Amino acid sequence: MLWSFAKLEVLDLPLVTAISKASLAQPDELNSQDIASTAWSVARLGVRDLPLLKVLSAAAVQRIANFNCQDLVNTAWSFASLAVQDWPLLHAIAACSLAKAETFNAQELSNTSWSFATLTYLHQPLFQAVAATAMEKVHDFAAQNLSNTAWACADIPFVDAPLFEAVAGASVARIREFDAQALSSTAWAFAKLAVKDTPFFDAMAWEALAKAHECMPQELSNIAWALATIAVVNHPLLAEVSASARRLLPHFGPQELANMAWAFAVQLEKDEGLLDGVSLQAMARHLAEFSPQNLANTAWSFATLMMINDPLFEVIADRAVRTICQFGAQDLSNLAWACATLGYGHDPLMAVMSAASVSKMAEFS
Repeated sequence: MLWSFAKLEVLDLPLVTAISKASLAQPDELNSQDIASTAWSVARLGVRDLPLLKVLSAAAVQRIANFNCQDLVNTAWSFASLAVQDWPLLHAIAACSLAKAETFNAQELSNTSWSFATLTYLHQPLFQAVAATAMEKVHDFAAQNLSNTAWACADIPFVDAPLFEAVAGASVARIREFDAQALSSTAWAFAKLAVKDTPFFDAMAWEALAKAHECMPQELSNIAWALATIAVVNHPLLAEVSASARRLLPHFGPQELANMAWAFAVQLEKDEGLLDGVSLQAMARHLAEFSPQNLANTAWSFATLMMINDPLFEVIADRAVRTICQFGAQDLSNLAWACATLGYGHDPLMAVMSAASVSKMAEFS
């Protein structure tokens, strides 16, 4: 019953509560399909019922040998979707999946890697088994499967050059099927692992050029960051990313603003319209949500492009003075370099940077 409601995305809390109570009262009567189906349903409906999930986990560990491929994958996906890290359950799922991985289909392979990466559990033997089977079945992967697999490997991280070569080839063949999110996630993954596959990046760039207007802030930021990180120059795409980003800048988060500025600076693209917009958004928020790395990278970006912006640097300096103890050696170095390059003197900032640098001298290369 709950599965049907979840499939239709109909959240009926009395029904969920009743099924939860029944499961809590009689956990020994749950079979493998009941466990996986109930977990999938509450995850699909976004119901983070921790007592129920605890019972389902315990029952799953006891009955894991009876789980089929779909049960294993759906249970892992459910806990990942609800951000519930249950190590005994994940260990049991990994051990059982390891023996069945060669029979997983494309969706199951993709969801398994996504789930374990989302829960930050790198089970090396399982990822190796998933990678080996994925390479054999990569031509069965849909665009979303390819994107999720690449993202998972980069996020965890798990480096497998043959797998990424296979994913790149399959992605090029299916590039027209990639939506904006899949394009940006896959590009981010390749750049994160420093995999510069030219045919993939060429195909991704031209497809992204046509779909940039569909991108959300994180997707635009990821595309720009990936191009800069992997040193792929594509001026038409950067121009389109800039145009789309300028329309959405009020919706950019601190990381996205800093990454956009950094990406254009690395590419030496002095896009004053975009950078002025980034500056205005940053100052409007008083940089309160900017991490030390965001602050330092933003300053470094404007200095690299020789864009003098005293109001922005005043806000950066004020924020840095108050949070200097959180700066790492690289952050301190970048911020000091930016101030020196633009001739921006700020005595309180220089004083705290000096003290912080002395205390962290062992971290400097």
